[in-house]
Amino acid sequence: MYRFTNYLGERITIYGSTFAEVSAKSKEFEKDKNREKRRSRNVYDSTIEELFEKALEYEIMPNVTPSTASSYNKYFKKHIKNSWYGEMKVRKVKPTDTQKFLMEFGQTHAKKTTTILKAIIKHIFDYAVLSELIDYNHVPSVKLRLDKPEKVVESIPDEDLSLFIKYAKGYHYYNLFVLMLNTGIRVSEAIGLRDEDVDFENNIIYIRQAGHRVDKNVYGVKYMLAEPKNCSKRIIPLNDVAKAALIDEMSKPRKKDGTANDNLIFRKASFEAPSDQSLINGNIRAVQNLIKRVEGVEMDFSSHSFRHTFATKCAKNGMPYEDIKKILGHKDVRTTLNVYVSADMTNIFKQMNNINFTELKS
Repeated sequence: MYRFTNYLGERITIYGSTFAEVSAKSKEFEKDKNREKRRSRNVYDSTIEELFEKALEYEIMPNVTPSTASSYNKYFKKHIKNSWYGEMKVRKVKPTDTQKFLMEFGQTHAKKTTTILKAIIKHIFDYAVLSELIDYNHVPSVKLRLDKPEKVVESIPDEDLSLFIKYAKGYHYYNLFVLMLNTGIRVSEAIGLRDEDVDFENNIIYIRQAGHRVDKNVYGVKYMLAEPKNCSKRIIPLNDVAKAALIDEMSKPRKKDGTANDNLIFRKASFEAPSDQSLINGNIRAVQNLIKRVEGVEMDFSSHSFRHTFATKCAKNGMPYEDIKKILGHKDVRTTLNVYVSADMTNIFKQMNNINFTELKS
């Protein structure tokens, strides 16, 4: 038997039937102890760059969609990894360091990109708190004062939308465009839509999964199906136009490979699945270029504008904001109001003209 106090102050007892056995166990324990010391020291002295890989695995990937985790990995490697900030030891980072880095970055980059970096850094420090390297996460308290205006995704004007739908007929993703405009689903959710998610008898679709483009170095594949953003599984009613688009799309031929992808509705032009958001937006640009050549009208919107257009149309038609929120799969109605529902200035002027205080009696 051999007793001693380890580097953590704990009393350790090693048992053996012979001196040689106790000696061998003691040497093996010493190796493990030194290995643990090195591990603890390495984690304790980790830089932001060094801690990111663990934060990605244990903090980021479990809490965001696969496509978001892949984007975070890309943004970190491009903007943080080799910067002066990425080389700082986590324990020594002050709130002023984080603010300085983000403010300097924001002077030459888009506000949205700067906000993404802040989210990444927050996750890293969340993991640092979880690992007991630091006591609290200062990142949420860091305020960004960026003068650059954010690009606002507007709803598509009626005249532009009518022109777009007219020229989009015959394009591969026409039915997908129609479905998005009439349901407000995300493009990733349309990509993840399966046969079993459609109920024509009750005129509803079930949003259960979404297609995510991911980093192959992180997930081992380029594309995968997972839960929709914000875990927003929901049921959405189908109007007659959306229903007709789905019936037409589901009648098209499919290339099958014996996997779960065989039931996916929207596919590439080669009829393989899953589809890809970049191909869908490429189809939109092709329609816009055709309109420019033929009509001389320039348009600049992506598939996400269909979602904004749907939400704004619902609001104009008097649908309660809480109902719009449920259909869109938002967690907070403020997102619906502040981001997705564009203000109708014509209607605002009309309503303001209905307010007349000139005839007030004294």
